[in-house]
Amino acid sequence: MENYYRLLYAIFNSDSESDNKYEHPIIAYDIETDLPIAVFKNAKTCAEFFNTSRDSINCALCRNNKRNAKYRLERVKEV
Repeated sequence: MENYYRLLYAIFNSDSESDNKYEHPIIAYDIETDLPIAVFKNAKTCAEFFNTSRDSINCALCRNNKRNAKYRLERVKEV
């Protein structure tokens, strides 16, 4: 699993020189199957998918809250 995270991080941030904590990829997992359903470049694109605000996504990530009571969000940080 660690290699998977490294690959995602490399793909999404290979051209980014920003150290902004909100620029790390986000993975959305289905709670029932624990399988990834989507990978987002940042909180803004994740928010657009869930039809909410970027701050709401960042809050859910920080507090480990579920989105729509069905999805678990996880931020991929450099490993």
